[in-house]
Amino acid sequence: MEHVAALQSKALDYKLKRQPLPPRDPAAPLRMTSDCTGYGSVMQAVAHLGLQIHCVQCSEVDEQKRILTKAVRKFFCCESGKLYYDLRDRVGDLQSQLPGPGVIDLHEGGYPCQSFSKQGLQRGGADQRGQLLVHGVEGILLNQPRLFFLENVADLALNDKFKDFFQGILACLRQGGYHVSYQVINARDHGLAQQRERVYIIGCRTDQSLRENLTWVWPEKMTPIPAQHFLKMDVCPAVAQKRHSSVFKSNLKKAKAACKARGWDLRSKSNVIIVDMAGSSQNMQRGYFPTITASRGSNRDYLVPSLNRFADLEEMSRVQGMDTRVWHECLMTAGASASTLGHCIGNAMPIATCERILARLFYAADILPSLPDDRWLEASRLALPNNGDTFWAEAGRRSKFRRNLPR
Repeated sequence: MEHVAALQSKALDYKLKRQPLPPRDPAAPLRMTSDCTGYGSVMQAVAHLGLQIHCVQCSEVDEQKRILTKAVRKFFCCESGKLYYDLRDRVGDLQSQLPGPGVIDLHEGGYPCQSFSKQGLQRGGADQRGQLLVHGVEGILLNQPRLFFLENVADLALNDKFKDFFQGILACLRQGGYHVSYQVINARDHGLAQQRERVYIIGCRTDQSLRENLTWVWPEKMTPIPAQHFLKMDVCPAVAQKRHSSVFKSNLKKAKAACKARGWDLRSKSNVIIVDMAGSSQNMQRGYFPTITASRGSNRDYLVPSLNRFADLEEMSRVQGMDTRVWHECLMTAGASASTLGHCIGNAMPIATCERILARLFYAADILPSLPDDRWLEASRLALPNNGDTFWAEAGRRSKFRRNLPR
């Protein structure tokens, strides 16, 4: 907590030193900064809303993931600035020079979650990785962007163990000159067949006029879309070598017993079962994926028994909201390893959730002149049973991203 307290003592000074917010040129690219960028979920969401992007600064420490960061920036951005290794270096540079000219429109960051996750040691702000969130918040207060968009595991907001830390972070942002709102959101309620609860924190400068208040920004829940719409149902290769491992055989036996006890049909293609086959215990869901994690994504551990195979990387990317064009034309040709792609998928923010929130945030802040159509909601209404290609073709067709933007 000492790092949060130290930042809180400086927050008001940052607000008092900021320059007045100038009017935004609606024809200008959206100027954004990004921390822990990975394959740029937020960048992709912004592009799908039809906005040009100038990525002024971003940070990514993992060498293999930097390959994906560079590829995504080249694919989506009309202009790109410096790519830092360590976000602390980026924030350190802000102490002496802001990335001018002009105001940053959006800062986004999905900071490391291990310090707050049930899968980690839960040391919170006492852990170096947990402190990266504090550094990111200081970057916001130094840079004073119009808007910010942050994401982390739900436990950061829900676990009493982190209550003081989390409330301290919110207090820093508010004292530093921002209206702030947060909400825990499940990706399954926003267009994706995955159980993925995360806390999203949004904010806008107090001198930024708003059409609607921040509580209006949070989108309404959608009817969940079944997993078969995200799977290539006509691709049914054998499970291959993983089928012969003792862990696989043990977990498959457990899955069969659990399905029988629940009255679930492992062979059903209209209500697909997804089984997490990693470790000595397995987690399974009917009609949607368990939370895709970095390690599970890297190892491709999600079994689809009715298809007699594991979900492949493209299918997992779909469950995180990845557009088919982006997958094939950008990420698959970037040169990163399959393991890195899977790891990045598991670490990423779900693009559909980001897009639905940002559409309303940008409209509220007058960055978008009107509230755009919700392509995820419209695609879900037109999707046909047992046909993932129909859903993805429709969602892709309704994207406003065009590659012929000025570069």
